[in-house]
Amino acid sequence: MERLSPQAYCYLRHPLLSSGEPMLQYTIQHLCFTGVLKVERKRMAAHPRDPRRVNRLLLTRMVDTAPATRAEEYAMDLFPYGKSISLGQLRARFKKEDTDFERFKWEQMLPDLLEARLLYSRFSRSPLGRSSMEAVRRTRKRVDKEIDKLLETDRAQLASLLGELGSNIVLLKKETRDKLRGLVKELPELALTLNLGGTMDSALAFDSFAAFDTLSIGDSFDSGGGFDGFGGGDFGGGGDGGDW
Repeated sequence: MERLSPQAYCYLRHPLLSSGEPMLQYTIQHLCFTGVLKVERKRMAAHPRDPRRVNRLLLTRMVDTAPATRAEEYAMDLFPYGKSISLGQLRARFKKEDTDFERFKWEQMLPDLLEARLLYSRFSRSPLGRSSMEAVRRTRKRVDKEIDKLLETDRAQLASLLGELGSNIVLLKKETRDKLRGLVKELPELALTLNLGGTMDSALAFDSFAAFDTLSIGDSFDSGGGFDGFGGGDFGGGGDGGDW
């Protein structure tokens, strides 16, 4: 665990009250961001009995990458090699299996964070865990606060800050991410800086980035609440929202 992932940040921000559902969502986002899962949009039939053509967001496990953590292994196993999975199919599976997301927190995330020495116990952060979390938080808050200035006068510094965040870019406020979408399209080289699939293909990078606002694994996606789509900030609050 070389750099803190958004799912680890989610746990460490509040070990007691953080939920397993956003942690699993952030893990899937992290895999999209790093190119383990390919994100693409396709026009296809709405349903086998409904020939209307609709746009679907599909996720496909593309590379034979060894999972770095238990959490990644769990999430990767949701996506068989070479088979595209829609978000609707993924949510339907969770409903059908009556998924206990809190087991993901305790059985996948907790051992990962203990082994990485980011926790002393399930509710107690280590000094390394606290400093790692606060480093992500400082960078995230700076980008959120200074996004307009950085876009206008110092894009090199902005690219550097985004590189520090890595997949934690999904924790930025929605309005910040909206402004960054244009930057990804304008500067294809930013795809490599952000490690969006490790590719210079700006179209693919942009699609992966833009997808974070439409992906959600929970029922809240359908009602427009909850996590505010993929990347709704800390615990669905549109960014920082203050410390608990």
